[in-house]
Amino acid sequence: MYVEDAKDDPAKIWTTLKDRFRPTTHITKVQAIKNIVSMRMAEDDDMEAHIRNFTAAKRRLEEHGVSFGEVVYRTLFQLSMPSGNLVG
Repeated sequence: MYVEDAKDDPAKIWTTLKDRFRPTTHITKVQAIKNIVSMRMAEDDDMEAHIRNFTAAKRRLEEHGVSFGEVVYRTLFQLSMPSGNLVG
């Protein structure tokens, strides 16, 4: 892909690439919300990997212009933990 009309504007090039390869639509927003809401860590999963995955899911939401408050993110994270691993 070549961006002829933006060859001297790096910001416009990045915006064009983002719009082309990672568009924000109602469907992608819903998928990002569904992803973070349905995350569950199994009893024997790696906590660090789960935290990385949760953080990436949060970042994807924010890239789509969706942002929940910290209380909601903390609640979703708590809900994603196995029942014996609730953190406070």
